[in-house]
Amino acid sequence: MPQKKYDDNDIVHLGEVIGEHVVSQFKTGLEAIDEILIQTRKIPKMEADIGELKSDMKIVKGALTATNTDIQNHELRITKLEQHPA
Repeated sequence: MPQKKYDDNDIVHLGEVIGEHVVSQFKTGLEAIDEILIQTRKIPKMEADIGELKSDMKIVKGALTATNTDIQNHELRITKLEQHPA
């Protein structure tokens, strides 16, 4: 089978096709980097929000523990009153 001869136009065209592909790949990479930058800019606010949520949860946990203790004490008082009516 005879080998095809390529002229300058074929080589130029091939270079253009390869160049377009490389540019497309770079654009895709840059878009991904842009998205990563957008997401990483959100991290400090997310960390602050998480810190605030942790603080809030400590308060909620303390209030819930106190409420549970109050309920247990209340139930104990009711039980004692039921056992020893006035």
